[in-house]
Amino acid sequence: MYDAEITSETTEATCDKDGKTVYTATAKFKDKTYTNTKTETLKAPGHELAATPIFTWEKDYSKATVTFECEVKDCDYVTTPVNAKITKTVTEATCDKDGKVVYTATATIEGKTYTDTKETVEKASGHVLAAKAVFTWTTDNSKATAVLKCTKCDYATASVNATVTKQTTAATCEKDGKVVYTAT
Repeated sequence: MYDAEITSETTEATCDKDGKTVYTATAKFKDKTYTNTKTETLKAPGHELAATPIFTWEKDYSKATVTFECEVKDCDYVTTPVNAKITKTVTEATCDKDGKVVYTATATIEGKTYTDTKETVEKASGHVLAAKAVFTWTTDNSKATAVLKCTKCDYATASVNATVTKQTTAATCEKDGKVVYTAT
C-alpha cells in the first residue's frame, strides 16, 4: 500500500446554489502517476430573510409593496413584491390647528400581518375674517362694540369700542322724525 497525496478544492454554496468540494488523490507507482477524484456536494442553505419587511411606497402614498431581503453577506436576493392594502385616516385641518392624513399599509404574508404608516400634515388655514364687523349696541344706542368673526369657525376678534355718532332729523307735521346712530 502506498500513501497518496490528497488535495481539495472547494466552491462554497450560496443561498440558492449548491457548492462542492472536489478531493483529488494522487499516488506514484513505478514512475507512473495515478489520480482519483471524489466530489462532495455542499447543499445550498436557502435564503435567510430579514424579520422586518421593506415597504416601498408610491410618492402620493396611494400604493405600497412589501418585500424581504436576504441577510446573507453578498446576497442581493429580494422576495417578489406583495401589494399592501392602503387605508387612510384623515384629521381635518382647522383655522388654527394642523390636520393630518395617516396612511397605513397592511400585508399578510404566510399568515403574518405586517404594517407600516406614513403621515402627511395639512397646515392650519388661518382664520378668514368677515368683511363686515358685527356690532353689539347698548339698549339706549349710546355705545357699541364691534368684532370681526371668522367665516369658517366661531372665532371672533377682541371686542373694540366703536365711536358712535347720532344724527337727528326733527319731526314735522307731515313726517316722523328719526334718529340715526352710526358706529365706526
